[in-house]
Amino acid sequence: MYHHWRNTTTKYPPYRPKTRYHHYQQYQKSVHVIELTVPFETNIQKAHDTKMSRYENLHSDIKQEGFKCHLNCIEIGSRGLVTADNTERLSEVFRFIGGRSNSSKTLAKDLSKLAVICSYSIWNARNEPNWDSAPYLKV
Repeated sequence: MYHHWRNTTTKYPPYRPKTRYHHYQQYQKSVHVIELTVPFETNIQKAHDTKMSRYENLHSDIKQEGFKCHLNCIEIGSRGLVTADNTERLSEVFRFIGGRSNSSKTLAKDLSKLAVICSYSIWNARNEPNWDSAPYLKV
């Protein structure tokens, strides 16, 4: 089976996810689009609804081309919250790539930690005029 993973741009600029991975399975005619967003915790559901509606046209266009399209919009709170819905979405992503279920739990913990570290770094740099020489984060 041919698998193709890409971090790509699409021909749909208004619907182009900022961070996304397309997984294309040639023989199954299946496309998986994964979008990650890091909103404040009180806005997780709103961010999910916004992303799902934003990519509705892209999802429909892919299906009209004869492909199965799986759109997974995942939101991790800026303070590290991973909701039950997002835990299930991460598990779904691991199911289609054939991963172990405990791998999705590890990924959820890693994403949570990364969201907290990045949010803290953004807070610390809030008064900086530019971030051109910011050091890499130690994770």
